[in-house]
Amino acid sequence: MQYDAIRIRLDSDVAEAWLGLGAVRKTIRIVEQRQVPPACLSVETAASSFQTGTTDLAAVLNAECQLRAVKFELLKLKVDVQARYAELERLAGGSL
Repeated sequence: MQYDAIRIRLDSDVAEAWLGLGAVRKTIRIVEQRQVPPACLSVETAASSFQTGTTDLAAVLNAECQLRAVKFELLKLKVDVQARYAELERLAGGSL
């Protein structure tokens, strides 16, 4: 009886960790595909406009700040993936 309860709990924990990992990995793909490219383009556009004199340095710095914020969010998500892998390894009792 106690063994079954532990097994059910472990199965539940593994399923939760696995689903969470999948969700974070999906979020990473979305950020990489939908947020990073426009942010990079914004920096390029602002820099080009600055070189031609149609915008000021503040616009370039603002675009760069936004790009760094997106990349920082992406980095946090990647750290979360590693933490979830570590949790799965803990639940598995060893390295994956």
